[in-house]
Amino acid sequence: MINNNLRHDQFYLPNLTGLEATAVYLCLQNHSRLLFVSVYLPPSSAIIPTDLDQICSQNDSVVLVGDLNSKHVSWNNASVNRSGRTLLSYCINKDITLYYPDQPTHFPYISDPSVLDIALSKRCPISKPQTVPALSSDHNPIVFKIHLHPTTSKPRTLYDYKQANWSLFRATLDLHLDSNSPVLTTIDLEHAITTFETSGRQATISAIPVQTV
Repeated sequence: MINNNLRHDQFYLPNLTGLEATAVYLCLQNHSRLLFVSVYLPPSSAIIPTDLDQICSQNDSVVLVGDLNSKHVSWNNASVNRSGRTLLSYCINKDITLYYPDQPTHFPYISDPSVLDIALSKRCPISKPQTVPALSSDHNPIVFKIHLHPTTSKPRTLYDYKQANWSLFRATLDLHLDSNSPVLTTIDLEHAITTFETSGRQATISAIPVQTV
């Protein structure tokens, strides 16, 4: 999910071997773009470096965040698994910064809590992730701030025609329009057009609800 006020474009990722991911480009004020990627690595899969290359190597600024099911003592886990070793080696070799919270994010029923939800960043500083006990799940989400200046879009105004008062709309038009006024000259025509446009706006404002998105 992304706020409509932030200018963005969907990014179609290439086929990935192990990772499940979706991504968007955020448009920044310096005419550059940040690729923001939400990822998930199933427990039965392993981190494949070529998957990360498909995402990171072709983009200047990247933030990749999600449940990577990768354990390592370097990010507050009590044990190390294969994906954790692969991920740490990749970040060191590719100059990728790995961000993690101080508190566990995963609370399984039969084993110790662990930190599985982390963020990777390439040329994009972010704040220290914090865990939030906000979901009825065995995972706690993480939140952080991205220290960049996105380009915003003006809110759009939409008319709710289903809730319109069409009787009031018609009455407002009848009040302001004079169908018997003759149109004989160019000046008369211009005046009639202006009156029609003004009356239409007034009728719309008075009779049709709006919502900003």
